[in-house]
Amino acid sequence: MGSLWKISQNGSGRTFKSPRRFWGTQEGFTSNFQHTLHLTDGLIADLQRRGYEVVSNLDPAHLSAIVSFAVPGDVRAAHARLREAKVAVSLRESYIRVSPHGYNTEDEVLRVGEVLGNNF
Repeated sequence: MGSLWKISQNGSGRTFKSPRRFWGTQEGFTSNFQHTLHLTDGLIADLQRRGYEVVSNLDPAHLSAIVSFAVPGDVRAAHARLREAKVAVSLRESYIRVSPHGYNTEDEVLRVGEVLGNNF
């Protein structure tokens, strides 16, 4: 299948990296799902290493591309810091929710921990 990524150029000449897609095929769905789970695995490991409590169900039988985690203190302030840093997250009750997709990169999902820093 080759690399998950392809380098493209848009009409204005700007180069960008995007995932190879096989939309409408089982291969495309599986590839996208595997990539998304890879991103969430990396995000979960980084958040736990930094001392955050991941509240998403981590049971392999309930795999999901959504990661929710607790932030001690003012969760609204943490959410605002992430949004100001252009990190796309959602505020859900007292948790922050991250839901990466096939077009996200490892560096993008790890920005969550970089912006918030360590929790210990």
